[in-house]
Amino acid sequence: MPSSSVPSPASQPQPSATERRQKKARFWLSLFIVAASLYILWSFLGALAWAGIFAICAWPLYRRMQKWWPQNGKWNSTILPTLATTVITIVLIAPLCYIAVKAAQEAMVGLPYLQEVLKSGLPMPDWVAHVPVIGHKLAHWWHNNLETPHALEHLLSTLNFKPAISVTQYVAMSFLNLGIEFSFATTALYFVLKYGDSLIKELSALTNCLFGQQGEVFGRQVIESVYGTLMGLVVVGLGEGALIGVLYIMAGAPQPLALAFMTGIGSMIPFLGGIVLAICCLIISFHSLWWGIGVYIGGYTIMSLAGQFLRPMLVGGKTNLPFLWALFGILGGIACFGLLGLFIGPAVMACMNSLWRSWMADAHATLSFQTFNPVRSASSPSQVEGSSSP
Repeated sequence: MPSSSVPSPASQPQPSATERRQKKARFWLSLFIVAASLYILWSFLGALAWAGIFAICAWPLYRRMQKWWPQNGKWNSTILPTLATTVITIVLIAPLCYIAVKAAQEAMVGLPYLQEVLKSGLPMPDWVAHVPVIGHKLAHWWHNNLETPHALEHLLSTLNFKPAISVTQYVAMSFLNLGIEFSFATTALYFVLKYGDSLIKELSALTNCLFGQQGEVFGRQVIESVYGTLMGLVVVGLGEGALIGVLYIMAGAPQPLALAFMTGIGSMIPFLGGIVLAICCLIISFHSLWWGIGVYIGGYTIMSLAGQFLRPMLVGGKTNLPFLWALFGILGGIACFGLLGLFIGPAVMACMNSLWRSWMADAHATLSFQTFNPVRSASSPSQVEGSSSP
């Protein structure tokens, strides 16, 4: 090919001052639009994040449903996303409704008992006096503060209930906000499922354009981290609650199904499951001390085995994330983002772990190149002097 047919860089037209000014204006306008959009959507970012997490967790089953579903545009684009969103909503809401109903029933049953306690005092269980070392002192304190109505009234008058009231109000507002956020999340979930294929293609193209192959790696890390968190925390936590629920039934605990579900929910969050188990065993101890101790030992064993073997394998398995960093990601995520941090924290730590491994691979490759570079060894001072001699 003649050299005149290939335009040289010097012969290419240079952008004019107007074009450069317009390019800079477009950049600042785009930045302003993105910032304004984030400011407007700031209150809904949590709902959008929950919608993305629900969609990632349900996407494999949703794809299978698409294969079994009639290949019709209306069925695939409208009815199937609606049905999937409805099923996911029922699966998430039904257990919470069950707990709320059981709590209301227990409250109605407990009101007459509470009135009787305020009228005649709280009777001391037989096992209190037989507690080793502190049984006598504990029985004496119980008799002076709880067993008679006058002592109980005096004890209640000395307590400060303002912190408890503040905590109750905070929990109630948190549940209200979570319910509102969940309603927006399910609405967004419908559109995420409906346009899921298009969103995947667009996000893949965007990450490849901005970050190259590393962006695709980050995307896989986030997806695998969400799956690992779902299996390692949610599924394993509910499994722990189911197994410990069998112990509750054997011990004759009041409302064992509700206590089992509360234990399973608490087991999803590290260290909280043990506290819920201790409270449930304390309730059982009012009926039988030995059953309370036995259930606590059995439940703690189940939680320890799951925490030592199942959770590390599931949470950080496919992402090669050490469980210590996954644990810190979970706790830090909860501290920063609340319940949403259960999924965001491990996902961020998985991306950081992938980025760290990439940096270390580049560092080792650079070090190996500098150590075994044949060009460097050929250009040693002795060879340079030898090449300059005749």
